[in-house]
Amino acid sequence: MLNTPFVAGRGSRIPRSRLVGFGWPIYGIALLGFAVSPYYWLAVVALAVLGASHIATAATLNTVIQLQVEEALRAKVLALYLITLLAGLPLGAQLQGFLADVIGPRIAVGGAGVLLAATALWWVISGRTKVLDLN
Repeated sequence: MLNTPFVAGRGSRIPRSRLVGFGWPIYGIALLGFAVSPYYWLAVVALAVLGASHIATAATLNTVIQLQVEEALRAKVLALYLITLLAGLPLGAQLQGFLADVIGPRIAVGGAGVLLAATALWWVISGRTKVLDLN
């Protein structure tokens, strides 16, 4: 919630590719930090950073959909986007729960953070986030 005024205010002056390019990898790194944190206060800080990067990324991606999709198709595209996003949550939770039982919760959550950060960095390095700046 602390990041919301930044995204709503100054976030409009920053290229969307940069917001997602920083927010997405930081999300994975913060998740890894949460997983390996030996102290409660450090875990809370990692979760705060994770939440801020989530809000920056989610708000930016929703804005991109609103701006880049034709008005006649916007509702259908948003519905498909949300169904895909929300359908992935229970599937990922099942997989992560299974992995937590097999290898332990810290390794499962940390592995998810590493995988997310690596995927995000690949998207940024490959230049695939540049399409977010098109109008």
